Amino acid sequence: MDDSFTLGHGAKGSQGSQEEPPPKHAAARRAGSGGTLERSRLIWGAILVAVALVVVGGFLKFFGNAGAEIGADNQKMVEQVGAAQDVQAELTVDQSIANAMQIYAESGSFAAVTAEALTTAEPSYTYVTRASGDPNTVSVAAADDGVGLAVMSKSGSCLYAFVQASGTTYGAGTACTGEAATGATDPSWPSD
Repeated sequence: MDDSFTLGHGAKGSQGSQEEPPPKHAAARRAGSGGTLERSRLIWGAILVAVALVVVGGFLKFFGNAGAEIGADNQKMVEQVGAAQDVQAELTVDQSIANAMQIYAESGSFAAVTAEALTTAEPSYTYVTRASGDPNTVSVAAADDGVGLAVMSKSGSCLYAFVQASGTTYGAGTACTGEAATGATDPSWPSD
C-alpha cells in the first residue's frame, strides 16, 4: 500500500512527463502550425499595400497628364488669340499696301508714298513717320525703290510690309517703324 496523498495529480516526476492542457482562456495551438496564419496575413497585407500603391500611382499619373493637356490647350488658345489679334493689324497693312500701290501708280514713284499722301487716300487710319503703337496706326518709310509699312498688333508683335514695284514682302519684329519694315523678306505674313 502506498502512503502518498494526492489530490488527483500524481507527484511531480513520478508518472513521466505529461503535457498539461492549456488554460481555458488561451487559444488552442495546432501542432506544427508554426505561424502559418500570421504569415498569410502578412502576405495579404503586402499584396493590398502594393495594389494601393499601383492605384495611387495610376491616379497621380492620370491627373498629371490631364494637367499637362490643359496647359497645352491653354497655350494653344493664347497662340490663337495672338493670331486673331494679328489679323486686325494685317488688314490695316493690306489696306495700306493697296493705297500705296495706287499712289505709286498715279505718281510713278515710291517717294510720293508719304504719311500725308496715305492719310489723304485712307483717312480711317493714322499714318506716321514715327513708330506704330496700335493696329490703326501705320508707320511709313518711303524710298525710291519701295515703301516700308509697319503696324503694331495687339499681340505685341509688329507686322512689316515692304512694297516694291516687283511685289510685296512681309515680316515681323519688335522695332515698329517703316524703316525696319524695309528689311522684310518673307513672301507672306509670318503667321500664314
